[in-house]
Amino acid sequence: INVSLISQLHLLPPSTLRVHVFDVGQGDSILLTSPSGKHILVDGGPNLSLVQHLAKTLPFFDRTIDLLIITHPNTDHLTALPAILQHYHVRAALLPRASSPLPLYQEILGMLLQRDIPVLFPRPDIDINLGDGVIIDTLWPPESPKNEWLHNLNNIAVVIRAISGDQSILLTGDIEEKAEMAILASGAD
Repeated sequence: INVSLISQLHLLPPSTLRVHVFDVGQGDSILLTSPSGKHILVDGGPNLSLVQHLAKTLPFFDRTIDLLIITHPNTDHLTALPAILQHYHVRAALLPRASSPLPLYQEILGMLLQRDIPVLFPRPDIDINLGDGVIIDTLWPPESPKNEWLHNLNNIAVVIRAISGDQSILLTGDIEEKAEMAILASGAD
C-alpha cells in the first residue's frame, strides 16, 4: 500500500457537512465539504494564504471547487481567487448583483468568462441542492436590490445558510445592521 495514499485518507469526504474556517487574517475564506465530497469555497481572503490552506485541506488528487461564492467585491474577500481559478477546476460561481471597478474583481470576472464558468446570482426564492443532503439556502441580497443597497457593498453581500440534516451554518459576509434587519423583516428562517 502506498504510504502517500494512506496519509490522504483523513482528507476523504466526511459523512456530514464539514466546515473549514481558514485563518486568513482580516477578511474571509471558508470551505464547505459535503458528504459526497463537493466543495463550496466562500471568499478568498486578503492574501494568498488560502492557497496553502486548500493544499493542506483537500486531497492532492482533488482539485475541484464545485461552487465558488464571492460574497462581495472587497479586496479582503478576493485576493487569492485568481490563484484558485488558475490551479483548481471551478464548476460554477455565485456572485452578488454588484458592479465594482476594483481591478482585482474585474480580473476575477474576466477569468470566470475566459474559463466559461457558469455564473449564478443570488435568488432567495431558489435553493441550491447539492444532491447529497446539503442545501445552500440563499437568504440575501434580494433579486432586485434597491438602489440604496448598492451604495454599500457590505450590505449586498451574499448571505447563505448551508443546511445538512438538522444542522446549519449561516455565512453572512460583511453585512451590516441594515441588511440584518431587512433579512429578518423578509421572514427568512
